[in-house]
Amino acid sequence: SLWTILTYMFVHASLLHLAGNMVMLWVFGPRVERAWGSGAFVRYYLLCGLGGWLAHLLIARDYTLVGASAAIYGVMLAYAVRWPDDEFLLWFVVPVQAKWLVAGCVAIDVVLGASSLDGGAGGVAHFAHLGGLLAGWLYLHTPPAGLDLLRSPRGWAAPDVPDEPRRAVAR
Repeated sequence: SLWTILTYMFVHASLLHLAGNMVMLWVFGPRVERAWGSGAFVRYYLLCGLGGWLAHLLIARDYTLVGASAAIYGVMLAYAVRWPDDEFLLWFVVPVQAKWLVAGCVAIDVVLGASSLDGGAGGVAHFAHLGGLLAGWLYLHTPPAGLDLLRSPRGWAAPDVPDEPRRAVAR
């Protein structure tokens, strides 16, 4: 139904599923939202979620689709495209640049998605993840909206500032 298309990304299979998605959104989302503005960020997020739904419908329609992972993959892509050399500590130990972290997640989903075509999906909608990422990539590379967000100064309403604002020091 139409409601399923619009609401699937707000329903999760478990608390762990919800927590994983929210951690990834917390890590990648605020900086992208601050750079683009809330309206553009929400539209992009929903577009990526719809891209995940479409990919799932075309490839793995027999499985139930829940979760925000497709939209999160789009947000991860937007972050990696804008700040590719930012480093994250994988498992709090291994430094990994944003571009390689996202590429690694995509590679894992491609391999696991291809191996799940015979029915062994394990309950994970790998093609929905990839569909969200593809929708995000298409948006970011489609003029004028996407290219403006990536390259044009008017598309970046907020300056690229560190995550922590400066604080006044008491004298």
